[in-house]
Amino acid sequence: MSCSTVPSTSPALKTLRRRPAGEVVLGGDTHRDNHVAAALSLSGAVLGTEEFSAPRRAIEIC
Repeated sequence: MSCSTVPSTSPALKTLRRRPAGEVVLGGDTHRDNHVAAALSLSGAVLGTEEFSAPRRAIEIC
């Protein structure tokens, strides 16, 4: 009878983004057409950025 080993981590999970350990700084920059978010380490290294479309709705100021 042969015995096979199964890796403790699925190969599919290895392709996920690595999550930083410890504290991070989050920032956002909003504009009319898009918004940008960024995550930085405490030493200033960019951990990730993402751009999102801004909602297309009118804003009323009374």
